[in-house]
Amino acid sequence: MSTVLRAAVGDQPLSVAEHEQLVGGPQAGAVVTFAGVVREHDHGRAVTLLEYVGHPSAAAVIAEVAAEVAAEAGVIALAVSHRVGTLAVGDVALACAVSSAHR
Repeated sequence: MSTVLRAAVGDQPLSVAEHEQLVGGPQAGAVVTFAGVVREHDHGRAVTLLEYVGHPSAAAVIAEVAAEVAAEAGVIALAVSHRVGTLAVGDVALACAVSSAHR
């Protein structure tokens, strides 16, 4: 049975390494991570920061999607977080880690 260890929306900096540690363990033959990072451009225009505002249902939707993904065959654990607030270039806006028994 797979587990959603974190499905969150918050205003604190995100650590992909922390998400990876949450889902890793001796049963995991693979751990995959993803970082959605603020980049310096968008459609040819310079970007210095982004302001993310979460919809009131954002936390519930992320939890629902996380549960659907965690239910897939082979998934051991999943952790995902989305950040809201003002983010600078290079900041992590979305962190996700998923573990499975096999590569």
